[in-house]
Formats: sequence, C-alpha cells, structure tokens
Amino acid sequence: MSLSQDKIPKPEEISIVKKGFLDCLVALASKLNGVSEFWSLGGDLAEKLQGVKVEPDHVEILTTRNGVVKITELLQECHPSNIEFLVKRLGREAEVGGKRHPVYIRCYRSELRINGVRTEVRGDFRYKVSDWEWGDSLEFEPIGLYVIDKRLPVMPLSVSGDLYAGLGWTDRAEKVREAVLSSLEPRERMVLQ
Repeated sequence: MSLSQDKIPKPEEISIVKKGFLDCLVALASKLNGVSEFWSLGGDLAEKLQGVKVEPDHVEILTTRNGVVKITELLQECHPSNIEFLVKRLGREAEVGGKRHPVYIRCYRSELRINGVRTEVRGDFRYKVSDWEWGDSLEFEPIGLYVIDKRLPVMPLSVSGDLYAGLGWTDRAEKVREAVLSSLEPRERMVLQ
C-alpha cells in the first residue's frame, strides 16, 4: 500500500495523544505491518493525529470486508469479538437543504482491546442519509503519519472534511478546516482563507 504525503512532522504539527492510544498504535503498526488488504486509521483519533481539536475515545481501523477477517486473525491474542454485520443509526442527524435527516452506517465490524484501548475494525464502511441509497464503500488514499517511530496509514482530513460538509455538520467541518489551515505555511494559508 502506498502512502502519500509521508513526512515527519514539525514540532508545531505534533498532536498530544494519551499514552494508551500511543501504546495501542505502536502495537497495531507492528502487528499489521505487511497486511496486503487496505487499512487505515479513521475516526476521531485519525483527526486528532492531524491536529483537529477532538478527544477520541477509541481507535477505529477502516478496511475492506476481507480486511476485517485478516486483521482480526492477526489480533487473535486481543480476543476480538465475532465479526458482525452492523447497521446503526447515528446519534447525530444530517442537516441537508434546511431539513434534518437520520444518518445510518453499515459495515462488517469486530471489536477488541489493544493495551486496554477499545479498538473497532470496520470493513466496507458506508453511510446512508434518511431513505436515500447507501453510499459507496468509503475509499481513499491514506496518508502516512509517524507515531513515535512507526509509520501508520491515516485517513486524510480532506476526506473527513468533505464527509462532514456533505452531512451539514458545519461545526466538525470547521474544526477540520482549522487544522488544515494551521498546518499550512503562511503563504498557503492566505490563499485558502
């Protein structure tokens, strides 16, 4: 898997993450090194690692349907739950066209604990708003970020920012935008504002 934008961060680009998450990520990097299926960190932790002001409560791994099987096999010592097909209504509604609509997700999912941290492995992850059709499986080219000395694939902020904007979650889209702007050089920042 190729990772775009692979770089070591500048001191001002480093996000402070709780030690439990760091231990979990280092363990994941070691155990999943060489997995040929697509996988990437996603969710709040992926955003936090890129400077978004959020507080994650778990690790989220996004992958394919086959990736859930392979990753849970590699993490058997962490006692993963059986893989389930999950369809769930989110607690937050989309705000589209001046109206509120329920938002649903579906995926193949397994949950486990790595160094005490709740970790979810989600494959073939899709969103649906109201009674509209299910979207395509969430696909993207991960960026490579370093956690300590381990390089991990992470969902780019452009993907989460676009997703939030499409759902009308302007507060979250703004947090992503602020993180993107703060990571740019001053000249680039002026062009994008």
